[in-house]
Amino acid sequence: MSEKTGSTCCRVDLDSGDVWREGAIERLSPRLLKLLHYLVQCQGQVISRDALMTAVWGHLEAASDDSVNVAVSALRRHLGDNARAPQVIQTIPRRGYRYTGIGVELVDPGALQPLAEPVPAPVAVEVPRTGVPVASREPVSAAVYRWTAWSGLGLMVVALALWVTMPDETVQPAASSATAVTVDESPAVAVLPFLDLSPAADQGYLADALVDRIIHVLAQAQGLQVAARTSSFAYRDRTLKIEQIGRELGVSAVLEGSVLHHDGQMRVLAQLIDVESGKHLWSRSYDRNSDALFEVQDEIANEVARTLTDTLLPSLALTRPVSRAAYDLASRAQHRFDEATVASVNEALSLYRQALQHDPDYVDALVGIYDATGLALALGSPLAAGAR
Repeated sequence: MSEKTGSTCCRVDLDSGDVWREGAIERLSPRLLKLLHYLVQCQGQVISRDALMTAVWGHLEAASDDSVNVAVSALRRHLGDNARAPQVIQTIPRRGYRYTGIGVELVDPGALQPLAEPVPAPVAVEVPRTGVPVASREPVSAAVYRWTAWSGLGLMVVALALWVTMPDETVQPAASSATAVTVDESPAVAVLPFLDLSPAADQGYLADALVDRIIHVLAQAQGLQVAARTSSFAYRDRTLKIEQIGRELGVSAVLEGSVLHHDGQMRVLAQLIDVESGKHLWSRSYDRNSDALFEVQDEIANEVARTLTDTLLPSLALTRPVSRAAYDLASRAQHRFDEATVASVNEALSLYRQALQHDPDYVDALVGIYDATGLALALGSPLAAGAR
């Protein structure tokens, strides 16, 4: 039996998880469908986050307030709810959520299928160079196309006559239907360069290396899109709002942070921000020994992946141990390489070679030498030309 509340914004099949909205059908993930089932069962009641975690995630899985917040936000998007002033799934401060069902019509299993109408075949349209639109359902005589002076004039007359007398059948884009191709709504994240808060402001290379590793690890996550490093790093030192950065990069969340290295200790602050609402999805501070840099990188990536996709990443430990000295030198080299001047690229080449002296099989250093040599040659560096 269909159940409807207020004017319909979307229709939902609770059996299949299909959601019909704005002429297109999307399918909820199993987790979001389970969440919606529970909310519908408790419609009108205030449900705590703990109750949601127990009902939807269970006791055997890792879940947190962040998991609930992200899942609710995703469900709101599917239902067409306003993120800033939600009406379907209301946020009750310090208490939890309340499902109202406003604008949501629950339909019988399979009821959305009849909405799937075949998209009509496009009507052939021919636009002559004169700019006069011509659309005809009948074949035009081949004689019309004979290239003589009179036939050319005749074609213009026929075209004008057809255009004036034909019914108003201006070709429009095919009407939206349930079979329309939907946009990929997989979560997307951009990792911005982390700030270097070290007293001497000379540890930026380690902050960049940390971000590089986070991007690399996040790229392995199923169902998560990650903005390229070059795109994210273009926003270094730019004072733009997260909403604008997210819109320009086409992402739904942005990870930003800072790194402080001092006396063999480090503090890394990372925060994941929802682009649409501007609110924090997740935030954490890591106080560790500097030697734990690799572990912190992977922990941050895992937290981001879990928050956005509700899954944990597979173990992505380094395939082979890398000496810290080689890693530091290669990180310094990459930092200088990014400045893209003759002097900085030449220094990057020198640092990469030093890294290889510490670890002859360090692939990042080998690739760095190749890239830096190519850029140095492009910049006209005599040092690189001599090395060639």
